[in-house]
Amino acid sequence: MRRQTILNLLRENGALDVDAVAARLGVSPNTIRNDFNALAAEGRLQRVRGGAAAISASPNGNPDYFSDSFELRLQQRARQKAMIGRWAAELVDDGDSLLFDASTSGYVLAGFLKDRKNLTVVTNGVETARRLARNPTNNILLLGGLLRPDGVPVTGILTDQTLRDLRIKIAFVSAGSVTPEGALTEGDIREAQMKTQMLEIAAQVVALIDSSKFGRLGLASFGHLDQARQVYTDGD
Repeated sequence: MRRQTILNLLRENGALDVDAVAARLGVSPNTIRNDFNALAAEGRLQRVRGGAAAISASPNGNPDYFSDSFELRLQQRARQKAMIGRWAAELVDDGDSLLFDASTSGYVLAGFLKDRKNLTVVTNGVETARRLARNPTNNILLLGGLLRPDGVPVTGILTDQTLRDLRIKIAFVSAGSVTPEGALTEGDIREAQMKTQMLEIAAQVVALIDSSKFGRLGLASFGHLDQARQVYTDGD
């Protein structure tokens, strides 16, 4: 029963932290580690440092059926992204208007918003849109544009015009990298251009950036850390 509960939590969140699950289920962290190891041996999850991450599901199984690229990114730094998402979710109230980019950090954050109601969400992330649309009280606007092989709509005339007409309370964005000078960058110029617009229409920008992104150089800049009211990262 406990292991099935763990799998249910994993389907909802994409990644789990040992200590968080132990506290939720009222057992010791070592018990959860043993559960994670047993489920990993059965091929039902993937062990990552400090926690567990979901494995790609077949279309007839888990409703979260990801592209290989998205799944790979979701598994990277899974424990850190889970902590960042859980903390950032505390900023969201019922009825808020939110913007999410197509990052896996945004997707993980969305998993911590299941108890929020009447959210208006704008995103260019297909998986994030699907996750938040499961709550029937939410209104989801999926931005249109060029669909990349990894399932992420990037940009286009419809996306540009739509963003210009919107006003958002909180924009949750990540970055491919953060330069030593604090510039937020992406490897795709079109995605960087769209994120520049995202920052402009939000009353508050919240950056979700795990520690592996800092100190690296990217192809195209879309903003600066100074534009974020809050930055969520991990202790590494």
